[in-house]
Amino acid sequence: MPAGRYLEIGLPVAAEFAAAPAVEAERLALRRSLGLADRPFLVVLTGGAEGSGGLYRRAAALLRHLDDVQVAVICGRNRVLRRRLGRLAARADGRLAVRGFVGNMADWLRCADVVVGKAGPSTIAEATCCAAPLVLTSCVPGNEDGNADMVVAAGAGRYAPRRRDLVAEVGRLRRDPAALAAMRAASADLSRPEAAAEIASLLALLAGVPGPVAPSRRG
Repeated sequence: MPAGRYLEIGLPVAAEFAAAPAVEAERLALRRSLGLADRPFLVVLTGGAEGSGGLYRRAAALLRHLDDVQVAVICGRNRVLRRRLGRLAARADGRLAVRGFVGNMADWLRCADVVVGKAGPSTIAEATCCAAPLVLTSCVPGNEDGNADMVVAAGAGRYAPRRRDLVAEVGRLRRDPAALAAMRAASADLSRPEAAAEIASLLALLAGVPGPVAPSRRG
Protein backbone atom coordinates (compact mmCIF):
# COMPACT_ATOMS: atom_id res chain seq x y z
CA MET A 1 0.00 0.00 0.00
CA PRO A 2 1.45 3.43 -0.89
CA ALA A 3 2.67 5.37 2.13
CA GLY A 4 0.23 8.20 1.53
CA ARG A 5 -2.78 5.88 1.78
CA TYR A 6 -2.54 4.91 5.46
CA LEU A 7 -1.63 6.20 8.91
CA GLU A 8 0.15 4.09 11.52
CA ILE A 9 -1.75 4.97 14.69
CA GLY A 10 -1.80 1.85 16.85
CA LEU A 11 -4.35 -0.51 18.32
CA PRO A 12 -7.01 1.25 20.41
CA VAL A 13 -7.26 0.28 24.07
CA ALA A 14 -9.79 1.18 26.77
CA ALA A 15 -9.14 4.30 28.81
CA GLU A 16 -8.08 2.39 31.95
CA PHE A 17 -5.07 0.96 30.08
CA ALA A 18 -3.95 4.39 28.91
CA ALA A 19 -3.22 5.77 32.39
CA ALA A 20 0.38 6.59 33.22
CA PRO A 21 2.49 3.52 34.16
CA ALA A 22 2.70 2.73 37.87
CA VAL A 23 5.87 3.35 39.84
CA GLU A 24 7.13 0.78 42.35
CA ALA A 25 5.13 2.09 45.31
CA GLU A 26 1.95 2.14 43.22
CA ARG A 27 2.54 -1.41 42.03
CA LEU A 28 2.87 -2.62 45.62
CA ALA A 29 -0.29 -0.78 46.66
CA LEU A 30 -2.18 -2.26 43.71
CA ARG A 31 -1.08 -5.77 44.69
CA ARG A 32 -2.39 -5.29 48.19
CA SER A 33 -5.70 -3.99 46.84
CA LEU A 34 -5.97 -7.11 44.66
CA GLY A 35 -5.51 -9.37 47.68
CA LEU A 36 -2.06 -10.64 46.71
CA ALA A 37 0.52 -11.89 49.17
CA ASP A 38 3.37 -9.57 50.10
CA ARG A 39 6.06 -11.08 47.90
CA PRO A 40 8.75 -9.24 45.94
CA PHE A 41 8.21 -10.43 42.34
CA LEU A 42 4.88 -10.93 40.58
CA VAL A 43 4.36 -12.86 37.34
CA VAL A 44 0.90 -12.47 35.76
CA LEU A 45 -0.17 -15.19 33.32
CA THR A 46 -3.01 -14.47 30.94
CA GLY A 47 -4.62 -16.49 28.17
CA GLY A 48 -7.29 -14.10 26.97
CA ALA A 49 -10.99 -14.35 27.69
CA GLU A 50 -10.93 -18.15 27.22
CA GLY A 51 -7.90 -18.85 29.41
CA SER A 52 -6.04 -20.72 26.69
CA GLY A 53 -2.36 -21.44 26.13
CA GLY A 54 -1.26 -24.12 28.59
CA LEU A 55 -1.55 -21.85 31.62
CA TYR A 56 -1.66 -24.67 34.16
CA ARG A 57 1.63 -26.23 33.04
CA ARG A 58 3.35 -22.86 32.82
CA ALA A 59 2.17 -21.74 36.24
CA ALA A 60 3.23 -25.07 37.77
CA ALA A 61 6.68 -24.83 36.17
CA LEU A 62 7.26 -21.32 37.53
CA LEU A 63 6.21 -22.34 41.02
CA ARG A 64 8.32 -25.48 40.95
CA HIS A 65 11.56 -23.90 39.74
CA LEU A 66 11.41 -20.34 41.09
CA ASP A 67 10.66 -20.35 44.79
CA ASP A 68 10.94 -16.57 45.23
CA VAL A 69 8.22 -15.43 42.80
CA GLN A 70 4.48 -15.04 43.12
CA VAL A 71 2.27 -16.16 40.24
CA ALA A 72 -1.18 -14.84 39.36
CA VAL A 73 -3.22 -16.57 36.65
CA ILE A 74 -6.18 -14.87 34.96
CA CYS A 75 -8.29 -17.79 33.74
CA GLY A 76 -11.01 -15.88 31.91
CA ARG A 77 -14.08 -18.03 31.31
CA ASN A 78 -12.12 -21.30 31.59
CA ARG A 79 -13.76 -22.82 34.66
CA VAL A 80 -11.94 -26.15 34.34
CA LEU A 81 -8.59 -24.37 34.40
CA ARG A 82 -9.65 -22.29 37.39
CA ARG A 83 -10.63 -25.40 39.38
CA ARG A 84 -7.35 -27.16 38.55
CA LEU A 85 -5.31 -24.13 39.50
CA GLY A 86 -7.34 -23.72 42.67
CA ARG A 87 -6.19 -27.16 43.78
CA LEU A 88 -2.60 -26.23 42.93
CA ALA A 89 -2.94 -22.95 44.86
CA ALA A 90 -3.95 -24.87 47.98
CA ARG A 91 -0.49 -26.47 47.95
CA ALA A 92 1.48 -23.38 46.89
CA ASP A 93 1.91 -21.67 50.28
CA GLY A 94 0.25 -18.43 49.16
CA ARG A 95 2.41 -18.06 46.04
CA LEU A 96 -0.39 -18.66 43.50
CA ALA A 97 -3.40 -16.40 42.99
CA VAL A 98 -6.15 -17.62 40.67
CA ARG A 99 -8.85 -15.42 39.15
CA GLY A 100 -11.54 -15.97 36.56
CA PHE A 101 -12.79 -13.31 34.17
CA VAL A 102 -11.82 -9.92 35.64
CA GLY A 103 -13.07 -6.44 34.90
CA ASN A 104 -9.92 -4.71 36.14
CA MET A 105 -7.29 -6.26 33.89
CA ALA A 106 -5.43 -2.95 33.71
CA ASP A 107 -4.71 -3.17 37.45
CA TRP A 108 -3.23 -6.66 37.05
CA LEU A 109 -1.01 -5.56 34.18
CA ARG A 110 0.11 -2.37 35.89
CA CYS A 111 1.21 -4.14 39.09
CA ALA A 112 3.03 -7.04 37.39
CA ASP A 113 6.78 -7.40 37.23
CA VAL A 114 6.37 -9.64 34.18
CA VAL A 115 3.32 -10.49 32.06
CA VAL A 116 3.28 -13.90 30.37
CA GLY A 117 0.93 -14.67 27.50
CA LYS A 118 0.59 -15.38 23.82
CA ALA A 119 1.50 -12.78 21.21
CA GLY A 120 -2.03 -11.54 20.65
CA PRO A 121 -2.31 -7.91 19.51
CA SER A 122 -4.68 -6.89 22.32
CA THR A 123 -2.49 -8.43 25.02
CA ILE A 124 0.59 -6.64 23.67
CA ALA A 125 -1.19 -3.30 23.21
CA GLU A 126 -2.68 -3.35 26.70
CA ALA A 127 0.48 -4.60 28.42
CA THR A 128 2.75 -2.03 26.77
CA CYS A 129 0.34 0.78 27.69
CA CYS A 130 0.81 -0.43 31.29
CA ALA A 131 4.61 -0.56 30.78
CA ALA A 132 4.66 -4.28 31.60
CA PRO A 133 7.65 -6.39 30.50
CA LEU A 134 6.43 -9.29 28.36
CA VAL A 135 7.39 -12.94 27.99
CA LEU A 136 5.48 -14.30 25.00
CA THR A 137 4.91 -18.03 24.88
CA SER A 138 3.12 -18.65 21.57
CA CYS A 139 1.60 -17.00 18.54
CA VAL A 140 -1.05 -17.89 15.99
CA PRO A 141 0.83 -18.80 12.78
CA GLY A 142 0.59 -16.09 10.17
CA ASN A 143 -1.14 -13.08 11.64
CA GLU A 144 0.71 -13.10 15.01
CA ASP A 145 4.20 -14.13 13.88
CA GLY A 146 5.37 -10.56 13.51
CA ASN A 147 4.00 -9.53 16.91
CA ALA A 148 6.59 -11.48 18.89
CA ASP A 149 9.37 -10.27 16.59
CA MET A 150 8.27 -6.66 17.13
CA VAL A 151 8.24 -6.97 20.94
CA VAL A 152 11.63 -8.69 21.07
CA ALA A 153 13.23 -6.24 18.61
CA ALA A 154 11.99 -3.31 20.70
CA GLY A 155 13.50 -4.79 23.86
CA ALA A 156 10.06 -4.91 25.50
CA GLY A 157 9.99 -8.66 26.01
CA ARG A 158 11.24 -12.12 25.17
CA TYR A 159 9.85 -15.08 23.24
CA ALA A 160 9.85 -18.31 25.28
CA PRO A 161 7.75 -21.03 23.63
CA ARG A 162 8.97 -23.86 25.88
CA ARG A 163 8.35 -24.05 29.60
CA ARG A 164 12.06 -24.31 30.38
CA ASP A 165 12.64 -21.15 28.30
CA LEU A 166 9.90 -19.39 30.26
CA VAL A 167 11.42 -20.38 33.61
CA ALA A 168 14.87 -19.28 32.44
CA GLU A 169 13.65 -15.87 31.21
CA VAL A 170 11.62 -15.11 34.32
CA GLY A 171 14.49 -16.27 36.54
CA ARG A 172 16.93 -14.05 34.68
CA LEU A 173 14.69 -10.99 35.05
CA ARG A 174 14.12 -11.79 38.73
CA ARG A 175 17.87 -11.70 39.32
CA ASP A 176 18.60 -8.66 37.14
CA PRO A 177 16.66 -5.53 38.20
CA ALA A 178 18.49 -3.40 35.63
CA ALA A 179 17.41 -5.64 32.76
CA LEU A 180 13.85 -5.64 34.09
CA ALA A 181 13.82 -1.84 34.32
CA ALA A 182 15.16 -1.53 30.78
CA MET A 183 12.48 -3.89 29.50
CA ARG A 184 9.79 -1.93 31.34
CA ALA A 185 10.99 1.32 29.75
CA ALA A 186 11.08 -0.29 26.31
CA SER A 187 7.54 -1.59 26.81
CA ALA A 188 6.33 1.93 27.63
CA ASP A 189 8.13 3.28 24.54
CA LEU A 190 6.36 0.71 22.36
CA SER A 191 2.91 1.68 23.62
CA ARG A 192 0.31 3.77 21.81
CA PRO A 193 -1.96 4.82 24.70
CA GLU A 194 -3.66 7.58 22.71
CA ALA A 195 -4.55 5.41 19.70
CA ALA A 196 -8.29 5.35 20.39
CA ALA A 197 -8.47 9.14 20.76
CA GLU A 198 -6.33 9.66 17.65
CA ILE A 199 -8.56 7.36 15.60
CA ALA A 200 -11.66 9.20 16.81
CA SER A 201 -10.07 12.55 15.96
CA LEU A 202 -9.13 11.30 12.50
CA LEU A 203 -12.66 10.08 11.83
CA ALA A 204 -14.03 13.41 13.03
CA LEU A 205 -11.63 15.24 10.73
CA LEU A 206 -12.65 13.10 7.75
CA ALA A 207 -16.29 13.74 8.58
CA GLY A 208 -15.69 17.49 8.75
CA VAL A 209 -16.38 17.73 12.49
CA PRO A 210 -14.12 20.31 14.17
CA GLY A 211 -12.32 19.31 17.33
CA PRO A 212 -8.91 18.91 18.94
CA VAL A 213 -6.46 16.28 17.71
CA ALA A 214 -5.27 13.94 20.46
CA PRO A 215 -1.55 13.96 21.31
CA SER A 216 0.43 11.14 19.78
CA ARG A 217 2.25 10.13 23.00
CA ARG A 218 1.90 10.53 26.75
CA GLY A 219 2.91 13.83 28.28
